[in-house]
Amino acid sequence: MLVEFWHDHFNIYAWDYIAAPTWAAFHRDAIRAHALGNFRALLGAVAKSPAMLVYLDNWTNHVAGPNENYDRELFELHTMGRMGYLGVRRQADVPKDALGRPVG
Repeated sequence: MLVEFWHDHFNIYAWDYIAAPTWAAFHRDAIRAHALGNFRALLGAVAKSPAMLVYLDNWTNHVAGPNENYDRELFELHTMGRMGYLGVRRQADVPKDALGRPVG
């Protein structure tokens, strides 16, 4: 049941012709291997799995403009929840530092 929980939590779209071949390895190497272990190790394994990299369009990454999809997913869904992410606040309500830059 715990493996299924983590697999549902870190879901990927497996019906895509690119991601489908990586689904079994994702389930075996990332989820099943770390389901009862350290959460940080589970996050690392999920982030590095080919299935998640394909699912989050990681091939579009480059130095000048990295793909922030996994970071956003990590903050919004896997750790803080949607309400803990600054993206759900009105722009005027986002806390700012002394220089006026958003913080959080």
